[in-house]
Amino acid sequence: MSMAPRKAAGFTLIELLVVIAIIALLMGILMPALSRARKQAWGVSCGSNLRQVGVAANLFAQDHDGKIPRADDLKLLAGHTHEETTRWFKAFMPYLAQNVVNGDYRNVKIYRCPAYPEKKQTLNFAVNGWKDGSAPVVGLTRLLDIKQPGERIYLADFEDCTPENVVTKETDGGLMRADVFIPDHLGASSVPYSTWAGRRIAQKRHREGYNALFLDWHVTYVKVDPDDPEFKRQEIRMWKISK
Repeated sequence: MSMAPRKAAGFTLIELLVVIAIIALLMGILMPALSRARKQAWGVSCGSNLRQVGVAANLFAQDHDGKIPRADDLKLLAGHTHEETTRWFKAFMPYLAQNVVNGDYRNVKIYRCPAYPEKKQTLNFAVNGWKDGSAPVVGLTRLLDIKQPGERIYLADFEDCTPENVVTKETDGGLMRADVFIPDHLGASSVPYSTWAGRRIAQKRHREGYNALFLDWHVTYVKVDPDDPEFKRQEIRMWKISK
């Protein structure tokens, strides 16, 4: 007596469509969570880089009579003539475990934030050059002359720059636009980034604000509220340093 051949087991079209629908549903649920986790990791990495810069700045101050560089450059460091300039990020390089190759900073990761959208940009932080709200301070500032250093910002996330101001080496013109010294440079400013008067501190680099390194060398997230007049006043207080 012969047996009828058995059909090979397999999925029907409806079963395949159900499986695909379930996978799509799971992806829809997981992708936002993965995106949030990735952005959170970027914020942690950014904060870690700022802390390392803070360590380097503190070591620099110990070797330079308790002073640190501000604004876009500083003069009269040992070994430099009056005409030469050494910018803050270059001044800290001897205290970091990374090196510059022929003035090219593309291999230096410490000054980068992984959330910065333009990956060619090597300088992702802006420095506090606030003196009187009209022009940046140039030179070294003694830390003991700064009142309430734990409430004063030194470095923070740089706003998205324009293509012509991307910095890859220390001679690029965009370096002159990476300091803060007027209210329109701050995160609460309604003026977008420009070559001079626009916002230089990121509004939404991490969640709804930016990471900041304070002058007692702690790092804190600052939530930006451009519609809150009190926050605008508070942000100015955090940045304004008068000698």
